[in-house]
Formats: sequence, C-alpha cells, structure tokens
Amino acid sequence: MEQNLYEKVGGEEAIAKVVDYFYSELVLKDDTVNHFFKETDMEKQRRHQSKFNIFTMRLLILE
Repeated sequence: MEQNLYEKVGGEEAIAKVVDYFYSELVLKDDTVNHFFKETDMEKQRRHQSKFNIFTMRLLILE
C-alpha cells in the first residue's frame, strides 16, 4: 500500500521536529521577527503550530 503525504514526511513526530526547528533556528534567531514572540509561551506555540500542521496534512489526505 502506498504511503500518503502525512506518512511520507514521518507523521506527527517529524512535523513536531520541523516546527521546533522553524521556531528555534529561524524565527527566534531572526531579529526582524523575534520581537513578535517576546512574550509568547514558545512551548505552547510549538504545540499549537504542530497540531495545526498535522490537522491540515490530514485534511489533504481526505481530499
């Protein structure tokens, strides 16, 4: 059976790693945008963004 996109990218664990990298290595190290996240609970933000990306990828599977 062929894997869907969600499975091909590695599922929930892989998506969480990408989101973590995005915030840790790109957003928070970029002085042009990191000030927007100064008062943000980043663990909560990472969880929320991971769940959002997982949800949207699963929706794509249903189409």
